[in-house]
Amino acid sequence: MLKRKAILLLLSLGLLQTPLIGQVFAGLSGGGGLNDRVSLRASLPVEFSLGKHWHLRTGLLLTQQHNPEILRKLDRSLDHRRVTISYLGVPLTLKGAVPTGTFTPYALGGLHINYGLRITTAYIEGGTYGSQLLDFHALQLTRYDIGAHAGLGVEKEINGRSKIFAELLFFFNFYDIDRAPFAEIYNEGQVFSIGILFPLKK
Repeated sequence: MLKRKAILLLLSLGLLQTPLIGQVFAGLSGGGGLNDRVSLRASLPVEFSLGKHWHLRTGLLLTQQHNPEILRKLDRSLDHRRVTISYLGVPLTLKGAVPTGTFTPYALGGLHINYGLRITTAYIEGGTYGSQLLDFHALQLTRYDIGAHAGLGVEKEINGRSKIFAELLFFFNFYDIDRAPFAEIYNEGQVFSIGILFPLKK
């Protein structure tokens, strides 16, 4: 039920903003985590200008998420070091910018929904590193994850129309991915990323 409500909210917010759309941008970005919870976060962002100060961003996200709490679910005969869930996600983000001249600082925040493509573990056995593909169902983990994100960034216009940007993003997921009774596992992370946006229409 929570997953359905989150999807409907994302779609509804997007539809409400459609009549206000001006310039449209698309691009790519990539970065990594500032702690041990995220190793990679790459995206294909699409950004819609709603005016001079406001922008709506969505797109596709690929996130490699780590959660040490999952380690307790694994076979203890192996020395498991890290579990990685590869998520494909869709965010809906509202960005508020303050043009100041050369650089434009901004704040952003919104919601996202992720779907787990695969889950793997890295371990050591007999002094040798190895990896193993795990099963969401066997570990009683749901593939879906829902949360909120917020952060700060700065962008600069280049070539008259395109934009490069750098941003720091914090995300806090409020959906318990552990389906086992009397247990809770929530994802979170801090990510620094850089990217570029190209205009699609004017």
